[in-house]
Amino acid sequence: MTSEPGKVLLEQYIYRGLGPSTLPVLEFASGGKSYDEIHSSVLAVWRYACPPLSKYDVGTAKGLAKADIRNIFAQGMDRTKLSQREIESIVNARKPRSRAGGPTVDVLAVSAKFYLRALLADRKLMEKFSTAPALVMRCALVNPVSQQAIMRAIADEVPPDEIPAALEGWSWDRHRDSSLYNDVHESMRHIDHFNHQHRNGQVHTGPEDGSESRSGGQDRIMLRLYSSAIARAMTRTSDAIFVEEYLYGRGREFKSGTPLGREVPIIEYRLRTEKGQNQQRNPQDILLATFGVIWDSYSIDAATYRSRGEKGEKLEFEKNLERLREELGVHPQPTLIAVGDQGNP
Repeated sequence: MTSEPGKVLLEQYIYRGLGPSTLPVLEFASGGKSYDEIHSSVLAVWRYACPPLSKYDVGTAKGLAKADIRNIFAQGMDRTKLSQREIESIVNARKPRSRAGGPTVDVLAVSAKFYLRALLADRKLMEKFSTAPALVMRCALVNPVSQQAIMRAIADEVPPDEIPAALEGWSWDRHRDSSLYNDVHESMRHIDHFNHQHRNGQVHTGPEDGSESRSGGQDRIMLRLYSSAIARAMTRTSDAIFVEEYLYGRGREFKSGTPLGREVPIIEYRLRTEKGQNQQRNPQDILLATFGVIWDSYSIDAATYRSRGEKGEKLEFEKNLERLREELGVHPQPTLIAVGDQGNP
């Protein structure tokens, strides 16, 4: 297409054979509707065309291809499609296999509240668990009284500029009322209930994953609580890895009850398998190794956590809060004790 003063020349490009014939070049004179439409198209293309790249720019195509990214889920309707895509990927799960002998799905999250709610309500996924007794899910949630959980809970509850004051006045009662603490415990109860209903009948005696159930059967969802950095959420199936970065910042005005996150796009990486071997490429191999480190080294099994009881949980919280304040140079607010009349007897 060529736009000149008073006219536009338009030639159509199509796929064709190697014969000598060509399509005619059309000339539209100014003043007509066709001319105006075509001229507007030229201006729109010019307006939104990419400016010349810096000599230091590398673009995105090469990086996307090398990382083997399949989808980038943004906000809005993409989130709904994300849930359905994850469920689809889990329902179709196959190898690789866990040490317990079955194909696994790995989940790393803060509380996995929304994730578990969507999964456990999906009929196809429940049928998958019923018809594929070897399917096992490994779920790593944050230890709700760890230092990382305390910092995240505070950032969830108050605006950024109020975090220092909130840390000064944070307490066991306030933490126990936080969304993070309650969401983790709610997810633990959901997982317990699910495992109770979906025993696969296999007896697990190995000590390595700490997932032996109270009734002696292997849990279908193995649960551990990690105390390492809350850096990302991750779901690994047999053919994909879904990753969401966890950040303390907010892209919108603070609204009470709105958790951090859900604004950062979620990236789906392909995880290819060939002849039983994972054909992993960066960053897939790094992500898989990260989950392994957290699961094997930086977490405890849920049974150990529960054995501490509420008293032990409170003691661990207070120890972690004190250490966190010490590291950050934050002094707790003094506790005011009401004093009654000290009259003479």
